[in-house]
Amino acid sequence: MKKFVYTIYFLMMSLGLSCCQVGSLALVYNDKTSVEEDGIRVDAAHEPITGIYQKYDKTMRLKEEAHYVNGRLSGLYKAYNNSGKVVLEASYKKGLEHGKTTAFYDNGKPYEVSYYKKGKLTAAQLKYYPNGDLMSKGSYKNGMKNGLFEEYFTNGAVKSSLTYKKGKLHGPARFYSKGNHLLSYTEYVNGKREGAAFSYYKNEKPKVLAYRKNDKLNGTAKEFDKKGNLRKIVTYKNGEEINSVKF
Repeated sequence: MKKFVYTIYFLMMSLGLSCCQVGSLALVYNDKTSVEEDGIRVDAAHEPITGIYQKYDKTMRLKEEAHYVNGRLSGLYKAYNNSGKVVLEASYKKGLEHGKTTAFYDNGKPYEVSYYKKGKLTAAQLKYYPNGDLMSKGSYKNGMKNGLFEEYFTNGAVKSSLTYKKGKLHGPARFYSKGNHLLSYTEYVNGKREGAAFSYYKNEKPKVLAYRKNDKLNGTAKEFDKKGNLRKIVTYKNGEEINSVKF
């Protein structure tokens, strides 16, 4: 027996595989041979597992495959649909998502591509339509939205353009029609509307031109009809209407 083990050992070394890799290849666990205990996957002896974990449904179709080190997810994780295609592929380190994570449509094309560092979203995040066209893009820092986020219509036109800082809206926020006409423009500071708050008709004529202070309407707001004619002027102070004039 020892001679056999040594033979396998030297064979794996000759192939450039480490002892850890040998162990992870040799040890395969499932729901009958391992369980989750307080976030740690353990074997029948309640010892943290190191190896491959596989989960099957009642028809013995593979649903999940993951690599564990000392009871925690570490390495590649894959989830499969009923057709056996990968619907989620993620990298883990010490139980936390770390690296690239990709979610797929059933047709095999990516739906969402994200990047993690120690369990927190970081860098770019991209989402796609089933045909592969870009649906949205944005960036994260320490798990929070940070920078420009844009969403697109199926025709490629910009649907929305928002700017974030440390997870809060900070800067201009724009929304557009499918025909690429500006529908609204709002300025934010630390998550609150501050400054211009304009809206427009689909013919690009102004609908409401207003201003906000500390997230409340403040100053003069003008309302127009679809032809661009001024119909109403309202004066606000701290969100309360103090005067109104109709035309």
